[in-house]
Amino acid sequence: MNRADHHAHAPTPTAARAVHAAGPELAVVGGYVLLTLLFTYPLVAHLSDMVVGLAVDAESHLWSYWWMRKALLELHTNPFVTTWLYYPEGASLYFYAYNVVHALLSIPLQNRFGLVVAYNLTELLGFFLAAWSAYWLARDVTGSRAASFLAGVAFAFAPTQLFHFNAGQPNLHGVEFIPLYVLCVRRWLNFGRSRWLLGAAIALALNAFSDWQFAVYLQLLTGAVLLAVLLAHPRFRWWVVVRSLAWRVASLQALFFVAVAPVAGPMYLELQGPDPYMLRSRRDTIYHSPDVLAFFIPNPEHPLWGDWALQQFERLKTPGITVPFVSLSYVVLGLAILGAWHCWQRSRFWVFCGAGFLVLSLGPQLRLLGEVTPVPLPYEFLLQFSVLRVTRAPARYVIITLLCLAVLAATGFQALQHRLNVKMKMPRPVTNRGWFGVVLAALCFELLPIPVHAAPPAAVPPFLSDGTVRGALMEMPDPSNRGMYYATVHERPVLYGELSRDNPPGPMLNYLRHRIFDADIVQPASGWRCVAAFYHITHLMVYRRKPEASAYEQQVIAHIGRESLVGETPDLALYQIPTEGISTTCLVIADEQGWDRLRSPTPEQPDELPYRWMHQEGRIGVLRRTDGPVTLHFEAHSFAIPRQVGVYHGERLVAHLEVGKPQHHTVILDLPRGLSWLDLRSVEPALSPADYGYQETEPISIGLAQLWAEEEEAP
Repeated sequence: MNRADHHAHAPTPTAARAVHAAGPELAVVGGYVLLTLLFTYPLVAHLSDMVVGLAVDAESHLWSYWWMRKALLELHTNPFVTTWLYYPEGASLYFYAYNVVHALLSIPLQNRFGLVVAYNLTELLGFFLAAWSAYWLARDVTGSRAASFLAGVAFAFAPTQLFHFNAGQPNLHGVEFIPLYVLCVRRWLNFGRSRWLLGAAIALALNAFSDWQFAVYLQLLTGAVLLAVLLAHPRFRWWVVVRSLAWRVASLQALFFVAVAPVAGPMYLELQGPDPYMLRSRRDTIYHSPDVLAFFIPNPEHPLWGDWALQQFERLKTPGITVPFVSLSYVVLGLAILGAWHCWQRSRFWVFCGAGFLVLSLGPQLRLLGEVTPVPLPYEFLLQFSVLRVTRAPARYVIITLLCLAVLAATGFQALQHRLNVKMKMPRPVTNRGWFGVVLAALCFELLPIPVHAAPPAAVPPFLSDGTVRGALMEMPDPSNRGMYYATVHERPVLYGELSRDNPPGPMLNYLRHRIFDADIVQPASGWRCVAAFYHITHLMVYRRKPEASAYEQQVIAHIGRESLVGETPDLALYQIPTEGISTTCLVIADEQGWDRLRSPTPEQPDELPYRWMHQEGRIGVLRRTDGPVTLHFEAHSFAIPRQVGVYHGERLVAHLEVGKPQHHTVILDLPRGLSWLDLRSVEPALSPADYGYQETEPISIGLAQLWAEEEEAP
């Protein structure tokens, strides 16, 4: 190569400076990648055949990732509502513990690598981004690359984050956008540049879609930043500053609410509904609050002292209640104290903010030495707001404390470096690298959780993956998260589902889950197969490892025969539900809708028909495959006095009955295809049997027996 060619290919001074400047940042990125692989070991070697947290919630979140792709790419439907769980009634997923961001990111990865690999890669990415965003926040505060690197490690790999990772809760350890929001909102409120406004709004929305609780925490933090900015100005300028800050806060909130409105709107309506199922009681919140001493228990996931630390942690909480680890790193605490002591002016916001959120994380009443004390705490005030009563784990507020401590630790490491450089006469780069290595090693050693709780997903039998299940799947008993994982394989609707905010099942779902084999007044007794056929529930699967599974399987065999078995393993038995001999009209007693328990014949009256007492009113479900007339037949008798009984379809009176002594009644109806609910209402008030010398006290009105449907010829 001649000299001219050499100069033509030589990098320009600007390019050389860019490469030189990028080198340290690439080292930061590489360092966080390596630490992510270390702290999640051995997951990187088992991306396709292991998942962390299967014993707790990972199977549920695997379903949520699968459902996001299924809803958007295949069904083209709203991913926050589903009938693929809680079938056939369906369930709202607005308050489900959904990490929407990770689920969306997983879609192209699912298309390329499959569900398990996609889930694992987004988990690893979350750790890396959490460390990196905390690094940039600390860099903005301290200006030190080395100190900020330590802050990223302290935040991303804190015991609280590893707890949620090991529990299979990507919504709660997906904290990567929290530092990013804090960085942007501080810049926006202090300097007012539009790029920081946009960054803050996007970061706040990303946090809300990672877990809506994060948005609540960050709104509170925004108030703290706002107060700090105001107090930093002289009082005589407060009016000018207040006007400026008011506009900045309003613009931020406006952008944020525009971004989250499609989800926040339905959530608000559900929260204001007549039955806000998602609200937690104060007592439940206290049970899930951490003990003061729990913050000072060393890392319970550590390979050396973890067993001992876990025993101490268990002694401080309510038995049987899961409370997140809130252990604080002693290395981080030491550096944070050093930073606050030597750099108070720069550290005081982080000290007060971290302390405030730590107090909030203690819950509404102080817990000490495993006991709930009568000492009230500020969290009691938050319980007055319904949106803040949805979460039952105040311990999660500690995430903001961890971020504040990480920033303080970076400040403390800077102060430590300065003091050591003054005292030691070695060249500064040498001492800086040496002490950085020592502190990083100590921090990593203290936080190390090796190995994480990784295990292979449940084995899937061939009959769940080969198309044997053609319709919806009925499972017995409640399979919890495992049924959700199997649903990602057989891709059929299921009747159960483990939701973080359990939607109460309606009467039809309650019947299908719990009462299909129960004796009742509906004739014939095989009427449940009629209901199953209507909803295209083609198979029934028994989970044989469950304690009560043997009794369930005996009932299955008694009702549909062993010949209906189409597949089995030691863990599972799959039965096909026969469709022969079923009618076109199905009847269901809504057990929880106004009916007393079934009364069977007694030895004194062996010929008496099984019957149910109705309270003031009772509900009967009628399922029809076609439009047209149908006649209901039943035996009815009144308690204590003759009664007038109205039969209503919605608010329309369709029949009027006079009920006294036991008598056969018929009601001719013209009903549309689908499910219709009929309400029987006694005009006279229900009476208590206790007033007539009986032991029972629940008021009753009429008794019904032998309910059946007769198809009518359409005129």
